[in-house]
Amino acid sequence: MSTVQADVVLVGGGHANIQVIKLLKQDEALNCFLLSDSGYAYYSGMIPAHVAGVYCEDACRVDLKALCCQQGWTFILGRANFIDPSKRIIQYVGENDEQYQLCYRVASIDVGSRTRWPFGDDTNSVSPCIISTRPINILSKKIADAVGLLQAKSVIQPFVCVVGAGAAGVELTFALYSKLQVAFTQPPMIILVSSSSTILPTYSRSTRQKAATALQNIGVEIRTNERIVKFDEDKSLVINDLGHSLKAHIVVLACCAHSPAFFIGVTNIQSGPAAHEWLESSQVPLDTRGFIRIENTLQLVGFSDTYAVGDCASLDDYHGTFPPKAGVYAVMEGPILARNIKITLAQHGRLKQYYPQREFLSLIITGRDCAIGTKWGFTMQGRCD
Repeated sequence: MSTVQADVVLVGGGHANIQVIKLLKQDEALNCFLLSDSGYAYYSGMIPAHVAGVYCEDACRVDLKALCCQQGWTFILGRANFIDPSKRIIQYVGENDEQYQLCYRVASIDVGSRTRWPFGDDTNSVSPCIISTRPINILSKKIADAVGLLQAKSVIQPFVCVVGAGAAGVELTFALYSKLQVAFTQPPMIILVSSSSTILPTYSRSTRQKAATALQNIGVEIRTNERIVKFDEDKSLVINDLGHSLKAHIVVLACCAHSPAFFIGVTNIQSGPAAHEWLESSQVPLDTRGFIRIENTLQLVGFSDTYAVGDCASLDDYHGTFPPKAGVYAVMEGPILARNIKITLAQHGRLKQYYPQREFLSLIITGRDCAIGTKWGFTMQGRCD
């Protein structure tokens, strides 16, 4: 196995890690690497608007290879599959499918999360009509491919089932309506399914009401206290946990955060953001849901030279219950991560603590130029030019 010595290795081009590339002033004596399984980093908050046609793809992404080149870093296109923080090694599969190893002084893991498969073996796991929101960098392409497939079949009116009624599910519902109404002869029929008793369960009552009204205005059927357990692509049907069938050409999985460990021995549970399986075979400390345990300094619990940020991380002080898996928190972690990496490299200075904010401005797009905004319990609705 080929081994390379490095001073700094960033694993994953997440919202926090890519800030380090710019904020960590490059020194000629430092050997710095970014390892990512994608050549681009996408800002998740802009993806629904991109799907709706508001933004072009380039407006939503960062070219990681170009960024590294500008800042004097080395970019590696590869997929991490093992990390041992005690030995400070990272193993990955390169473009040629061969195994490589990086030895580091300081590393940061920012690989996001994944969507857990919710269906049984009798559902085609590679169906182009089942669209997971993760990985986010190929979500728009998966939607375009599914639309193209239905157009090739001469479908006049598409039926779509969006599973998960949090912010991601609600925004994608509006975005899909905007996209599909211009792609087909008749406007889409969309079902939004929530396993909770309401849509947007973590939002205020006024936000939920405004969102529900806006959804109903475009003909979306909202179904609560319900789970989708099967998709029959040949018959264009989804089946819920009560055994009822609903018409759907496309199923979009946009569910709330869980991990594989949470579902052991449990059946008929929806999919959602979960920890990457390869982390379980690594030597990093994990919480009960499979996410990487970190201190408020963003360092792994028990390891001062390795950091983890973004959706893949779980703050010990909050027992993994806070903050939620949202890009805004990873963005705020970036400057603190860069500062702490500098201090760790210098072996001098006081590490900065990260305390996630309880409130932030949340915008939920409801059309190409409209949105619902909420903060501090107040809800606003209108145009967003």
